[in-house]
Amino acid sequence: MRILHVGLLVVAGAVLGLVAAPASSETMAVVLSDANSVAVFDPASPWMQYAWDVDQRNYLCMQGFWYRFDGAGGGELPLASLGPVAATAWDTNDDGQDDFLRLTYTGNSMTVGIVLTLSGGSWGSGRSGIGETIRITNTSPAPLGVHFFQYVDLDLSFPPDDRLLIQGGNTARQTAGASVVSETADTPSPNHYEAGYYSDIVSALMDDQPTTLSDWPGEYRGDAAWAFQWDRTIDPGSTFLISKVKSLHVPEPATLILMGVGAAGMLLRRRRRSLAG
Repeated sequence: MRILHVGLLVVAGAVLGLVAAPASSETMAVVLSDANSVAVFDPASPWMQYAWDVDQRNYLCMQGFWYRFDGAGGGELPLASLGPVAATAWDTNDDGQDDFLRLTYTGNSMTVGIVLTLSGGSWGSGRSGIGETIRITNTSPAPLGVHFFQYVDLDLSFPPDDRLLIQGGNTARQTAGASVVSETADTPSPNHYEAGYYSDIVSALMDDQPTTLSDWPGEYRGDAAWAFQWDRTIDPGSTFLISKVKSLHVPEPATLILMGVGAAGMLLRRRRRSLAG
């Protein structure tokens, strides 16, 4: 087990070998690996996850979480702004690589705990999965109205020409040819959702106005992204639980050409992350 503590949007440095060399004083990489899959997280950034490599090809541009309190005024805030985050990662299958990560964000009125589990497939299978459990606890003495958002931008093709459809209000299904990624939020279903162009959704979350997702399911085609929104009033001392699973299947294994495309995708990802300022 490896434990590290991250200051609010500031990283002190590497701890117990878990943290890769930071690109800046505000960047930290926490790496999970299992079989053919690698997932990279930056807990202190608005973009909490920025890589999901399967068979040496990255399919994730960015994933982040935002929140807004009732009566607070203004727009949504990235989860990393809530307060200090503690992160713990460990190896659950004794293969010498961390595949489990627990993050705890602590604020004045609530704490948010996120547990992520990476499950890789055999090499060349094109299969991978990430389980996510989110616990939001009201630590204040009064009921707390919370609006919690998840934003996901995956690129299955390059240039991006993916198809995205939200089914049943709780399952995002994105495809490119025979490649497919899906995420189902089943505990509980989101109150709102939206499929669309990546920058339209993230810009709404990053402006200074409160956001309610449009409930537009698609089908959207292009540089696709989606978001889910949960609205809850949480009693003092109570916890709101969200459980989700992402699965990825790419029928044909990555080739050297796709690995080159992955490098091009890295440049695109850096451009998009600059939106976070």
